[in-house]
This record gives sequence, structure tokens and C-alpha cells, in this order.
Amino acid sequence: MAATNGHANGRVVRVIGPVVDVEFPPTELPEINTALHLDVELGGETTTITCEVAQHIGDAVVRAIALKPTDGVVRGSPVENTGAPGEVPLPDVIEGVKVDGAIGWTLTYPANFTGHPATSVPAGQVDGLPVGMQIMGRLGADGDVLAAAGAMERIRPWSDTYAVPAERSLA
Repeated sequence: MAATNGHANGRVVRVIGPVVDVEFPPTELPEINTALHLDVELGGETTTITCEVAQHIGDAVVRAIALKPTDGVVRGSPVENTGAPGEVPLPDVIEGVKVDGAIGWTLTYPANFTGHPATSVPAGQVDGLPVGMQIMGRLGADGDVLAAAGAMERIRPWSDTYAVPAERSLA
């Protein structure tokens, strides 16, 4: 199970939706937040799925969250321990609008990507710049997140606070 990068590799022992349990040698468990890679062949195409270690669940098994659909992942599949932290790739264009990755992102993208409901609600301005509040929920709690966002809007309406940039059409 040794890898060329100096970290022990593992094997898939269970897959439930985006949750992938991986067994490693008992003394070589990857740390929490470590990226794992596994290759899946589906329909004649090979895809690498990145998972991030979320928990050590005992018996030399870690629980990881897949950042892509796990279709085609089977028990016994080899898993590479990268030894590096997981990263979520972010697109540089949303709905045709170029976004500066350094300043143009909220945490809602990675949360929504993993299936957790999330929204960003305008919460005011500081020195003329907009400030937002992130609201995230547990899996399946979409209604709770929307209710919290609606409550924030009722308590602190924002629609008249922000001027729409003239260069960006909302149509």
C-alpha cells in the first residue's frame, strides 16, 4: 500500500453518496483535511475524484467527503493519500461574468458543492463596501437556511442600500 509520495495508500471500504470510507494501515492514517484521490472508470472514461478526510472513525478507517459524484466507486478501489490539504477548484466565470477568485467568492460555493444548503445575505456596508453574512445548514436543511435568510431580510432590509453597478446588467 506504499505510494511514491511517501504516504501510505488506502482502499475504499464503504460508499454512501458523497461519503467515502477508506481503510489505511493503522499507523499511517492521513490527517483531517488531507486530500485523497481515487480513479474511477465509467463509460470508458477515467475520472479522478478528490475526497477530503473529514473524520477518523476507528479501525484504521477515515471518513472522507467526495468533491464529485461517486458514481462508479466500488469497495476495494485503491485510494491515493496526497499528504496535502484538500482544495476546491473555483471557476473564474459565473453566468458569463468574470470573477476575481481572490475577492469574488463567498463560502456558499463549496458548501453547496458538498450538498449543504448555504446562502450569502447582504448585511450592510463598511467604508462603502458591502458586507455579507454566510448562512449554512446541515444536509437537507434547505428550508431552515431560507427561513433564516428571510428573517434577516425582514429585520434588516437591504434592497435600497446597494446601488446596482451600472456596468452590470441584471437582465
